[in-house]
Amino acid sequence: MKENSGHMHPLNIVLLYIGITFCWYSQLFSFHAAPVSVVQSTSNELCIVLNNEYHARVGAAYPLTYHITLPASSLNLTAFKKHSVDDEWQEMDQKSSSDFFNGIEAARFDYDSNRVFISVAFKPGKDSLWLKLTDQSRTVVIPHYVGITQYYDNRRAAVTITADDWADWSDSMFPELMYLFRSRNLYVTGGVISRFDWTSSQTWSHLQKQLDSGYFEVVSHSQTHPHTPYAAADSEVAGSYEDIVQHLVLPAQFRNGEKEYVYVWIAPYGDYDATVDSLVSATGYLVSRMYVIDDADISPWNPSKNMFQPTGLTLEIGAPSWGGGTIDTTFMKNTFNTIVAVGGVYHLMWHPQVIYPDRNKKYGN
Repeated sequence: MKENSGHMHPLNIVLLYIGITFCWYSQLFSFHAAPVSVVQSTSNELCIVLNNEYHARVGAAYPLTYHITLPASSLNLTAFKKHSVDDEWQEMDQKSSSDFFNGIEAARFDYDSNRVFISVAFKPGKDSLWLKLTDQSRTVVIPHYVGITQYYDNRRAAVTITADDWADWSDSMFPELMYLFRSRNLYVTGGVISRFDWTSSQTWSHLQKQLDSGYFEVVSHSQTHPHTPYAAADSEVAGSYEDIVQHLVLPAQFRNGEKEYVYVWIAPYGDYDATVDSLVSATGYLVSRMYVIDDADISPWNPSKNMFQPTGLTLEIGAPSWGGGTIDTTFMKNTFNTIVAVGGVYHLMWHPQVIYPDRNKKYGN
């Protein structure tokens, strides 16, 4: 039977719950002229090739979603992938819109609309990706490549959550807070203050445990959380990147062979200047997250800097003493509904010292 679009899981088909890196990641390929070429072979296989230099620059280990239209009245198809001409074809897992899944390699067939969304990553050392579709008799069907979707699995909107100030002084607060988010399948991006006198080996061990537990991404929040101008700008920006890759074993989505990637710079206090911006670009981050509230858009790509323009956030959870946050659940829900309706990014942010005392209150649950 065809998938019944009237019974789609409403959150899964609409929303992508993922870390901030991956909200922006697909935009590299779907919104600007990234060096990706797609060729359909005479045997109706799709060959997707990523420029080698670009592959090394961005890693490309997170699954991108390829939108392919199908011949009319298609049913019971199977998707296959491989990463070079000589590889064996691998059958891909199939998911439906009633499944809850994010950031994995899978094929989702939408037979009512004669299309399939195939989510698959590039592999280390392999700049090519081959896809094919077959019917029940293993006959290859003719695909029509449309492009890379804005969000993973062609979701309509995204939810992402960033948390500032992971260091020794806040380390005891984070596990319980992480449990609250992880138990609801919500991905948290944690900004670590990385210098040794801020973050000890024990705290690094706790960060690794959170990474290994899933639904967590570690990004840079500088070495010492300074105001601009920085006394040692290179150490704060590039040094914090190195601290993270030296102390942690990052998940597969943040690796390309032996190379590990830290994609996000969280600006301390939201301070930012031309020197920091230049170093963020040179170090290899993809985006800087500022402390600008009421933002629900994907920031534009800046080709001259090989990164996105700095991005803000939608709202801060909690009521910090310096102002700017909210505990109004009605406001949060209304903002959420508005952003979903326009296909934006619902970007929540929190400080541990603010929401930890309120973790049992209504807005914290």
